[in-house]
Amino acid sequence: MLAALFAVIAAVLGFLYWDATSNGEAALREEAVVAATEYGTLIGTYDHSDLKANVESVRAISTDSYAEEYETISTELEAAVAAFEATSVGTVTHAAVESISEDSATVLVFLDQDVNTNQLEEQGITVSRLVMTLAREGDRWLLDGAEPA
Repeated sequence: MLAALFAVIAAVLGFLYWDATSNGEAALREEAVVAATEYGTLIGTYDHSDLKANVESVRAISTDSYAEEYETISTELEAAVAAFEATSVGTVTHAAVESISEDSATVLVFLDQDVNTNQLEEQGITVSRLVMTLAREGDRWLLDGAEPA
């Protein structure tokens, strides 16, 4: 009788642990997708007249190492963006978690950019696919990398 009681208690505790763990991962996945959607929109949206504001927005949601990398990339592109009077409005159409743990996530992001320049007669949508790496810091995700897919 006592062995049966312990078996029931173990089964209930095992189920509760499994339920808490699976719900915790689902919440992390949802948070990662929301963060990647926001961050993809920030990366895909810029205006030649205030590119520094875009860079600061991306730096604010990034790890220290990616903030430095993004600033370097944007500095290299700044002259071209200014010369072409480029503007872009980014829209993330889809995002999905490829892999996740408690402290990191890889999210695939489908980014459409409505790009306008003084050189293009026909303006249009540029379609990009990004692999975003996120790092968990406290209770939020930070951008740790963004590479073309």
